[in-house]
Amino acid sequence: IDPSGENVAMSYSRYIITELLRERYGFDGVVCTDWVVTGDYPAVNKHWGKPWGVEHLTVAERHYRALLAGVDQFGSTRTRGLCSKPIGCGRVIMGSRVRASVLRPAHAGSC
Repeated sequence: IDPSGENVAMSYSRYIITELLRERYGFDGVVCTDWVVTGDYPAVNKHWGKPWGVEHLTVAERHYRALLAGVDQFGSTRTRGLCSKPIGCGRVIMGSRVRASVLRPAHAGSC
């Protein structure tokens, strides 16, 4: 539970992705969202998007919010053109994080 009381899906939580996963536990790999997490959902029983806690944001704002939280990759998104929006869809935010992850030596026994 986020100590600030913010109640959002993990893909939008800076506390979970950055503070816990990356900083506290030292994860330095690529973080991918759940599938279609930035999409709108027509009904609870449909698997077309679950933007829990950020439903009030536009799809572009959801993508940006996830990038700010620490996400590197979006699972199964069909939305094109968003990455030309706010600062190149977070290119400044995530560029060094992704570069560091891709360029680090592979760990023994990893895929």
